Amino acid sequence: MWMPKLGVIKDYRFNRKRIILLWVALALLAGVLYWCKQDSADGRLLAWKVSANMIADRLFWGWGNNGFDAFYMPYQADYFMRNPESSFLLLADNLSHPFNEFLWFTVQYGIAGLMLLLLMLGWILKNVFKGCDKQKKLWVSLYFALAIWAMFSYPFHIPFVWLVMAYLLSVSLFPVFARFRFVRPLAFCALLVAFLYSVPMAVSYKNEVHWVKVQEKALMGETLDMLPQYAELYKDLKDDGAFLYNYGAELHFARHYNEALKILQECASKYNDYNVQMLMASCYQHLGQPQMAIEKYRYANRMVPNRFLPLYHEMRIYRENGDSVNACEVARTIMNKPVKIKKSAAVKRIIQEANECLDHYTERVMRR
Repeated sequence: MWMPKLGVIKDYRFNRKRIILLWVALALLAGVLYWCKQDSADGRLLAWKVSANMIADRLFWGWGNNGFDAFYMPYQADYFMRNPESSFLLLADNLSHPFNEFLWFTVQYGIAGLMLLLLMLGWILKNVFKGCDKQKKLWVSLYFALAIWAMFSYPFHIPFVWLVMAYLLSVSLFPVFARFRFVRPLAFCALLVAFLYSVPMAVSYKNEVHWVKVQEKALMGETLDMLPQYAELYKDLKDDGAFLYNYGAELHFARHYNEALKILQECASKYNDYNVQMLMASCYQHLGQPQMAIEKYRYANRMVPNRFLPLYHEMRIYRENGDSVNACEVARTIMNKPVKIKKSAAVKRIIQEANECLDHYTERVMRR
């Protein structure tokens, strides 16, 4: 990997003591932040650990576009199945990003993609260091600030950050491109590529705007009227996991359970999380397939083990089918389950119903 020349480093007056002090300051800052937000930090550690497992399984090429959305939560479910006593149980959540842009990129595109990304970043920094711009220190500082931010969050999934990056790149690298002999032909080619790329982007944007309008009307109670438009949008947005989930949810709301299940199964190959599994379980439950529903509720529970709702629905299915043994077993699991959000009214109601379930069957046994 490229490293700046010694002369460039001297230009910045980064001697060894200052570098050591910088790293010590960063370590202290990290320690303070961890102490202040320990649960949040540990939650990130879980995401990084599961993401590392994904990377290990597809090290070189990664999981492809939407790979994280499609496979992270199943991997998290597998992690908790293998580690049922994990200290991360209460910290697990329904994630769509590992809170580290470089890790996310590696999951998607593997080590090969990461190396290309790092080479590109190295080239950018090299040319910024070599530039004679008086604002050079500012540009370098901003690049490093973005890099550090990207290690603990998802700044590059925020549109405004892309605008800032575009400005930063254009300003800091302008002197470099200005020295190119064929700068005008290169600029023309870049504009041509941008134009060709903008055409499908414009079509996609148009479809998404239409989808947002349809979604808003559905939320206002016009679901049945909007289903034909969802079906029309499906032709263009069938590869969009978020759209498929929304379409499946609206079909479920309209009680079209077979159609909803079909769409949600398709969705699971592109966007698979706790909510998708819960909706699929509900579809099976309404279609009179309790065993399939229980399997899906259990899968959702493994994805996010601190949630009570999957266990609650499982208990209800057993009660509705007269299976008192399994109903009581699940009720006991609910009663003994650690509570993440102590003040949650929904959790309190579920625990109360589990307690009532146990009391009900205990009374029946005593009467016998």
